[in-house]
Order: sequence, then C-alpha cells, then structure tokens
Amino acid sequence: MRWIIIAAAVVVAAVAVFLIVGTGESKADRAMNQVCDSRANIAEQVDGLKGLTLSSATTDEVTSRLQSIRKDLSKIADARRDLADDKRDEVQAANEQFVASVRQTASTIARSTSPQEAVSQLQDAVKKLAATYQDSYGKIDCG
Repeated sequence: MRWIIIAAAVVVAAVAVFLIVGTGESKADRAMNQVCDSRANIAEQVDGLKGLTLSSATTDEVTSRLQSIRKDLSKIADARRDLADDKRDEVQAANEQFVASVRQTASTIARSTSPQEAVSQLQDAVKKLAATYQDSYGKIDCG
C-alpha cells in the first residue's frame, strides 16, 4: 500500500515538472513559431487578395483580408520581443517593409472612383504587396 502512495507521488511530481518545464521549447522558439504561423497566414491572405477579380471582389472581403494581415503583423510585433537577437533584427526589417506596403495598398484602394478602377488598382497594389512579402517575410527561415 505504501509503495502505491510513493509511486503516485512520483507520477504527480513528474507531471508537475513536465507542466512547469513544458516541452523544452524556449521562449525564443515559441516566439519564432508565432512569427512563422503569422507569416503563413499573411501569405494566405495575400494569395486570396491576388485571386480577386472584378466579379468576385467585395469591399468586405478586401477589408477582412487586410484586417487579418494587420492582426498577424501585430502578433509578429508582440513575438519579436522574445526572439533571439539575430532573428529580432531580421523580423523587424521585414515587418517595417511589409507594413509600409500594406499601408500603400490600403490607401490605393481608398482613392478609386469606380468599381472597375478599384479592382484595377487593387490588382496592381496586391501584386506589389505580394512582391514585398517575398522580399521581406519570404526571406525569413521558418524551416
């Protein structure tokens, strides 16, 4: 009976240590995983914007995709603090470059005067946004 109590105590202690220590993943690793997850979602949103046509583009969809990108950029900014020094600088540079492109895309869309012009401007802006993504976040190694 006594050995059952000891065995149970050992199991409880082992579980507690596992929960405290976690999976062995460092804070910097978790931050990099967040950056990579957000980066993947940004790529998905950019691809969705690239696929819009005159007949399929709606203001709500464009707005929703841009808001999703903005949320991911915010998550990346939050995670950046916990990154290793070399990754932190790389992610910061990518973030600044891509944010400028997102702002330019949003302002381009806001200036259109007709639906046809809006879609044309959106297509041009999204091409630039996709190129900026490749030049910025596309270069970050997520292994």
